[in-house]
Amino acid sequence: MFGATLACTALEPGGDLFDVDAGRRLTVSPFESGEGDSGAARPSAIAGCPPVRERPLIVLENDPVVELGSNESWSCTTNYLLVSPVLIAPGRSLTIGPDTRIAGEPGSYLLAQRGARLVANGTAEAPVVFGSARPVGERAPGDWKGLMLAGSAPSHVANAALPGSISDARAFFGGGPSGDPRHDCGALRFVRVEFAGADTDEEATPAAAVTLGACGTSTVIDHLQIHRATDGLGLLGGSVSVRHLLVTNNAAGNAVEWTAGYTGQMQYIVAQGAGGAAALKGSNSEASPTQLPVSHPVIYNASIVGLRPLIPSGSHYGLLLQHGATASLQNSINDYFDDAAIALESEATIAAVDASQIAHLTLFDNGRDGRTHLTSAAARLDGDSLRARDPGLDAALRLSDPDFVPRDAGVQSDIELTPAGFDPAATYRGALPFAGPDWTLGWTEYPLN
Repeated sequence: MFGATLACTALEPGGDLFDVDAGRRLTVSPFESGEGDSGAARPSAIAGCPPVRERPLIVLENDPVVELGSNESWSCTTNYLLVSPVLIAPGRSLTIGPDTRIAGEPGSYLLAQRGARLVANGTAEAPVVFGSARPVGERAPGDWKGLMLAGSAPSHVANAALPGSISDARAFFGGGPSGDPRHDCGALRFVRVEFAGADTDEEATPAAAVTLGACGTSTVIDHLQIHRATDGLGLLGGSVSVRHLLVTNNAAGNAVEWTAGYTGQMQYIVAQGAGGAAALKGSNSEASPTQLPVSHPVIYNASIVGLRPLIPSGSHYGLLLQHGATASLQNSINDYFDDAAIALESEATIAAVDASQIAHLTLFDNGRDGRTHLTSAAARLDGDSLRARDPGLDAALRLSDPDFVPRDAGVQSDIELTPAGFDPAATYRGALPFAGPDWTLGWTEYPLN
């Protein structure tokens, strides 16, 4: 089942595992808890799969890393505990089925090496869940590092290690400016990633719970929730499209951050932006702001709301572009940010951003005065399609049971038609339609700890 370099231990339900060398008990309580955000006691929606707390456990641990050297399939008949970093070897795939649960110990992560594929295919009734190995009630952002996918799509770099991972060639990503735009890193469909992330000292490098390094358009990211992370989604170059993304109740980090030449498409994006950061943050290169490819995602139908109050340090923006990055943001809602809804920083970005591409936005209650929607550097973006109006998204500020459906019918007017590659049915501002179906229901959860 596993590659030759893996040291793993299988436990029966409720069994204990004690690591004598480390002198510690490996925490498996998220799989053993009762009703609640883990759903441990509920029957599975998948035939043949027992409730979570009744499944045997496989522990993946090896010094320094676990390497999966053959094609693997993980299913909801078993729980999985990551103790070490787990690497999927080039040319191999790890396929994870619906309702499978994976927990991570501190320092662990799952990395699909360049040329490997991670395919996690959940469903609306039975998502794949990656979470913390700490007990329910004691979990926090950064308990484990999260998911990392490396590819060779166009980017600023050709051989750089993914942030927070091992420093050798096994973590390299990037195809340089002439990389393969279709590079396939795998798929994340109906997946939740909870209590993940890491720290980094680099200004424009995401320390994200999910990092996509130079992944191309054949990669599928559709219905992904990143919850209680440090930073949420990090996009390092590449052209991968992102659909139906929620980044909820993260710590004082960015919800979605892109850099190093990311040029993908995004549609249906929900983000709760914590104080001390930006909900959406784009960089190109601080050392060379015009470096190719220039970071420029195209984003339609985003609902981004700022979680207050502002923490003592840092800024609180809805969209921040810097170091030569540009973007297109259309048909979106941007509310409740302490400093401003939109900020432009660095001369290269201020000069390069096209005012026609940041348009058809609804802005509400931004700035400490409730009216500072644009910083002074971003003032030239102001146009008739930037509307100061309450979209009725106050329930999106709730942490444990947020509601992202707008309550103002005005979000249905003055819409920019979506270009090729986007869903043309989205004739409204924001990630969800006014009083319409809610794609966030059923597969998401919002545990506080």
